[in-house]
Amino acid sequence: MYSFHGNCLSKLTIPKLISYYVRQKLELRDDGTRLIRAVEKPDYIINHHNVNVDYTDRLGK
Repeated sequence: MYSFHGNCLSKLTIPKLISYYVRQKLELRDDGTRLIRAVEKPDYIINHHNVNVDYTDRLGK
């Protein structure tokens, strides 16, 4: 289960938690911080699970 700090609300996945906060327009912090809209991830960002490392081929051999 995932939740934001100091909040009793939790969801099974992070995307579900975020979409709930966006739909309900709930505050994340006491200063009024809210999730309004998503920011698209640029194509040049590579996720860690997309990187393959060959540990047998050492750098500087």
